[in-house]
Amino acid sequence: MFKLKNIFKILNPAPPVGAIQITNRVLRYVLLDSNRKILHSEEILINEGDNGLRKALEDLVLNLKKAKVTSRHVVVSLLSDKVYLQNFSLPRVAEGKTAEAVKLNLQLISPLSLDQAYTDAEFWGEATSDKMNFLAAFIERTLIDDVVAVLSGVGFVPVAVEVTPLSLARVLKAVLGEMTGGILAIQLIEDGFQFILFHNGNIAFNSFLKKELLPSGDLNKTKAYLENEFRKIYNFYAGEWGGVVSKIVLVNLGQNKELRGAFLGLGVSVLDFTLGDLGLSDDFASAFGAALRGLISRDADEFISLEGVGTELHYWRDRLLHFLSFWRNVFMTILASMFLVFWGFSYYVGLDLVNKEKTLDDFSKNLGWQEYGKLEEGVNDFNNLVDQIQTIKKNHLSLGDLILNKIASLARGKVFLDNINLKVAERRLVLIGRATFQQNINDLKNDLVKQVDFSGVNLVSIDIVPNQLGDYNFQISLNVK
Repeated sequence: MFKLKNIFKILNPAPPVGAIQITNRVLRYVLLDSNRKILHSEEILINEGDNGLRKALEDLVLNLKKAKVTSRHVVVSLLSDKVYLQNFSLPRVAEGKTAEAVKLNLQLISPLSLDQAYTDAEFWGEATSDKMNFLAAFIERTLIDDVVAVLSGVGFVPVAVEVTPLSLARVLKAVLGEMTGGILAIQLIEDGFQFILFHNGNIAFNSFLKKELLPSGDLNKTKAYLENEFRKIYNFYAGEWGGVVSKIVLVNLGQNKELRGAFLGLGVSVLDFTLGDLGLSDDFASAFGAALRGLISRDADEFISLEGVGTELHYWRDRLLHFLSFWRNVFMTILASMFLVFWGFSYYVGLDLVNKEKTLDDFSKNLGWQEYGKLEEGVNDFNNLVDQIQTIKKNHLSLGDLILNKIASLARGKVFLDNINLKVAERRLVLIGRATFQQNINDLKNDLVKQVDFSGVNLVSIDIVPNQLGDYNFQISLNVK
């Protein structure tokens, strides 16, 4: 048996979800299909100024229209040096109490004032049999609100907002596979260097080093500075987990031999990460990681998301509006088709009535005194024609006015009519439909009773039957005066 939510998914399939990575200087868009094949990708520079991001997003919307990419649902990957990631552990709690315990710990460890920050956490494994480990994220509200407002203003629907370390971690896991022990990922982006330390595949530490902080004009000093940053992280890992950083993964540094050389000769294995096999430049690493999240069903997405209104609520609200708009158009089309059918039937009966009257008129004109011997037979035919005309006149209903205008107006807002059976000879109607509440059915019956055009309105309790969707099927019969 299908649940109502499953039926909703069939009637209103989920749109594809792309990804937008936003830095201070550039935004990147990636859309994947279910097989992780790239459907569309592009990079747009963000000009300096208050409206730089909006102008870049507007250009992106135009380009997507040209490429016939209709979906505007996106996972947002935001670069910021004002994001804080922190690990914490919880003892096992009673089932159903985990969310409450996580929320309390977020309040206790938050480095920002809670009324000025967005916070969230995700489960990333068990430390011991009686403890659970989580990764928490904290960021200033104004940073998120400003970006989401601009995105929404140009037509995008953010289904999740995360930060670039989380996006990069996802793509590294997807491409590299199992990541055991201590691994340090170093990513070169427009604004500087991003350091992400992994312990057994989970983020243990991250930091962002702005280019402005590096020595300018002296490559040797820059290399020495980067080496020193590595030593700090190396010592931190040894003190925290008692192990060593065994591998450095360089992202977007393969073409920069001078800076790449700063991490050689440190006694640690160095791996150059690349997206070349996927048809993307390495600049798109974080955007690709966010696009991988877009492939996850919203029901199964339990990763960190930093936004005011819950992203799932925002997403499902947009889906509901799309559903109502689509099926409203379908309903109006069906209603218009029914009207045309009823109007055509009424027109056909009207033509038949005219033809019968014309036949009767011709018969009476052609009857001569010289045919007196056949008068009795003619009189019988004449009487039969009169009876047919009277029957048609008596039983001919203005179906468009009676059924669509009166019954449909009474039913609107109360019930859904699935069928209307008309028994012309008996001047009787049978209404078959469904409603969410029994009271709506009783209200419709009472409204029909009040109409002067109807009589013998009949609805008995056995005519109201619950269906598998939680609604009630019903049948009301009535006579037309």
